[in-house]
Amino acid sequence: MGQVAHFYLTHDSPYEVAAFTVDAKHIQGQQVQGLALVPFEEILESYPPDCYCMLVALGYRKVNEVRAQKYNEAKAKGYELISYVSTRSVMWGDTKIGENCFLGVNCTLRDDIHLAPRTVVGAGATVVKDTVEDGVYTGVAAKLRSQKSSQLRYFTKKYEEPNSQRASGNNPS
Repeated sequence: MGQVAHFYLTHDSPYEVAAFTVDAKHIQGQQVQGLALVPFEEILESYPPDCYCMLVALGYRKVNEVRAQKYNEAKAKGYELISYVSTRSVMWGDTKIGENCFLGVNCTLRDDIHLAPRTVVGAGATVVKDTVEDGVYTGVAAKLRSQKSSQLRYFTKKYEEPNSQRASGNNPS
């Protein structure tokens, strides 16, 4: 998820990604995508919170529980937690977005709703009411799919090319 966040922050936000951080026990190498990989336990030394902010982006395994824990640890270290909001998302009215949220491409937020901290809204989702902390929302109208990572599942649908004359190019006039 960190590499996905890096892509969107680099290509679709005013933020510049300076480094990646993980717990020391999970470090594998010194760089990720050409940027420093710093143990979270040592992050203050190289990237102090008065000069840098943070987005906590984790993989899908135990995502909400660990993300909430890392969010709280980053706050305790003094970091401002940013949110990523796709420039291709649609919202109006007095929509409020909490800290450390991630709003995917082409999502729609109904007017005057509140996104709680650490909310993830999937690409193309439509959110019509206030969200809960650590919620993962997908679909139209978006439904809370998971508040605990143990409940997080992938939702896919198989689309097949229709076996018709138009599909084969044999469209009689």
